[in-house]
Amino acid sequence: MTDVASPLFKVDWPGAPKSKFSPKHDSFNSNLSYDQQDEVFDRCVELARKISTDRIRCFDFWRLENPAPYRKQINEVLQKAFRPLNTDRFIVRGGYGIYYNIQPWQFGSFPLRANPPFSGVRNFEAAAGATPSLFLDNPFPAGSGSTPSGISVEALPKSYRYPETHQWNFTLESQVRPDLAVRATYIGSEQEHATYLDPINTPLQAPGPVQPRRPVTAFGDIQVINNGSTSNTQMLQLAVTRRFASGLSFEAQYAWTKQLNSFPNGGRFSEPTDPQNIRYDRGNDPRIRQQYFIANYLYDLPFGKGRRFLGNLSRPMQLLVGGWETTGIVTLGSGLPFSVTFDSPLEGWYSSRADLVGNPSVSNRSRSEWFNTAAFQLPAPYTYGTSGSTFLFGPGFTNWDTAFMKNVAIGDKYNVQFRVEMFNTLNHPSFGNPASDISSPSAGTITRTASAARVVQLAGRFTF
Repeated sequence: MTDVASPLFKVDWPGAPKSKFSPKHDSFNSNLSYDQQDEVFDRCVELARKISTDRIRCFDFWRLENPAPYRKQINEVLQKAFRPLNTDRFIVRGGYGIYYNIQPWQFGSFPLRANPPFSGVRNFEAAAGATPSLFLDNPFPAGSGSTPSGISVEALPKSYRYPETHQWNFTLESQVRPDLAVRATYIGSEQEHATYLDPINTPLQAPGPVQPRRPVTAFGDIQVINNGSTSNTQMLQLAVTRRFASGLSFEAQYAWTKQLNSFPNGGRFSEPTDPQNIRYDRGNDPRIRQQYFIANYLYDLPFGKGRRFLGNLSRPMQLLVGGWETTGIVTLGSGLPFSVTFDSPLEGWYSSRADLVGNPSVSNRSRSEWFNTAAFQLPAPYTYGTSGSTFLFGPGFTNWDTAFMKNVAIGDKYNVQFRVEMFNTLNHPSFGNPASDISSPSAGTITRTASAARVVQLAGRFTF
């Protein structure tokens, strides 16, 4: 990745190609003209040719009214990969980039509008007894109503830093035959200064009510939109692609992914379980299946006129046997990660993960016993559990969607197609994660599915 001067921000980075529009110092007074974009783009191309690279950053697309011409031009001129064997049949690609998320404008300062005095809650309750005291013509009587104690607010620190993501990739791709290609890709990513909600007004665990022990007792939760978390992703991708030839095309991809972060719910903007130790929640992302395979195909059945078999059929037999196609998508995935938790029975003791005291595995996993619940117990009162975050995995996912199409040609200009489409063709149930709260009698059992039942639909299309 080569840093290039950007006319949009008027910033010269070390080693960037000089433009006649480049300033002598950082500023922000660009007129965003297309002439500037063209001139810098030409310099970028010239530099790329000199250093034999296909990865450069010219400018930021999102500020352009119509970025399509520039994207197209860059794709045509710069996407020429390194060819170590001097052949078009084997190429090597690689790239590195640093990206920033302008978080405050998206989620940071925007929620602050909900804080008092811009927004608030006031409760109006009817008087005791059977006689109505609140009416639609005056639902909020003056001098009545109450404001709840412990108002929750959000805050944004002055020292907030934009989340910064480093991404890199390396790809080997080979054309095995004119209609067949294979690819292997390694992708890595490291995010720093990731955003989370820091509950600074949450007291330490201790017996008794929580509100009187808060650092600021006049408020409830005070969530500071902080950015001290991290996330790391490592991925291997394997793919094979066959272009349409001899009536068949297909594409298959396999991905192995390992993503670790400190977001207990998988998404950003979540509160840590232990506000004093955000790494307590570091574990597998609960939304990511570590192994995932997906394949699609299209096959013109080789029967009937113009096909490999039975090419001399009569018209009635051609209507019956010829013109058939089938297509489908096959999806396989490993189970989703989950944690084992408990519900606190005591005031001032926060619910969290359970203690691990044994082997959580069972010899024969089933929907009635997916993990060994006896391996877990409640931690000591007013402490956090010792079991890992999202270290167990649920059932895998399997699905096959398919369709059969019958094409009937009417002369040379018209065609009628009849389609039978089936989603979850085999009506195979893929189950969700087990109940994982050991305070519940259903812990360890699976009671829900993660896929819909089979759906069949019929369709027709007339083309001319």
